[in-house]
Amino acid sequence: MVSVVQTASEEEKLNLIQAHPHLGTRKTMSSFSQSELKTAGLSQLSEVEYELLLDMNKEYVHRFDFPFILTVRGINKDEILQAMEDRLKNSKEHVIHHFSLQIISIIGNCLLLRRITNA
Repeated sequence: MVSVVQTASEEEKLNLIQAHPHLGTRKTMSSFSQSELKTAGLSQLSEVEYELLLDMNKEYVHRFDFPFILTVRGINKDEILQAMEDRLKNSKEHVIHHFSLQIISIIGNCLLLRRITNA
C-alpha cells in the first residue's frame, strides 16, 4: 500500500486525501473514528474550541484543497490544534507528499484493530 501511494500521481494522492473526513466534524463517523476523537478530547470541545477548529479547518481546506488529517491516537486536543497551526505554514506540495502517507497509517491502524478484535 505504501508503494502505491508513493508512486501515485499528485492528482491521485490529492483524491485520496480529499476522501478523508474533516477532523472534529460533528457528522456521523465510524465507531473507530468516534472513539479516537473522544480519546483525544475532540468530542468534548468547548464552543470556542470548536469554532477555532472549524475556522482552522476552513483555512486549511481553502489553502490546500483537502481536509486536515492527523492520527490522533495518543495526543490531546491542544496538540491537535497546534499541529494544524504548524501545518498551515507548509507548502501544498509538502503536505500532499507527507500526509498522503499519514492516511496509510490511519487505514493500517483500522485494519489491524479490526483483525485483532475479530480474531
